[in-house]
Amino acid sequence: MKNKLRIENENKYEIEVNDDGETISFNIDDPSLMLRVEKAYEDVNKISNFAKSEMALISKRADIPGKILSKNNRDTLKIYDKMYNDMRKAMDGLLGKGACQKIFGDTNYFNMFDDLFKELIPHFENMGLNAEKFVDSIKSKYTVNDEDEEILEA
Repeated sequence: MKNKLRIENENKYEIEVNDDGETISFNIDDPSLMLRVEKAYEDVNKISNFAKSEMALISKRADIPGKILSKNNRDTLKIYDKMYNDMRKAMDGLLGKGACQKIFGDTNYFNMFDDLFKELIPHFENMGLNAEKFVDSIKSKYTVNDEDEEILEA
């Protein structure tokens, strides 16, 4: 006989992300959620800035023609490819493994992550994601006395 344990999350926020009915979900009570939102946003910006700096270097060097692509064009496309793959990994850290594949499929395009953040913001607002509000709710739930509150604030 196999024993089972299932805990249903009462504060799960689910978003359908494609026409196949696939979803991503968030645990609104997860203390790491706001940290993951912040990290994903910072990582995407860091990856973008690095790619821009690499492309600036390429634009300043002499180009070598090729049969189809010049060396500079090939190197630029490789930077874009790496940038999109790295950004997908960064966003999957927030949205869940394979989430970007569910959302974008195999296609990458120039403003895809700007579009994704723009679409996520109303959902974050619906979830009530607010760092101060979240810290206050943790304090109210777990603070027993004034000393405990001072420890949480330290």
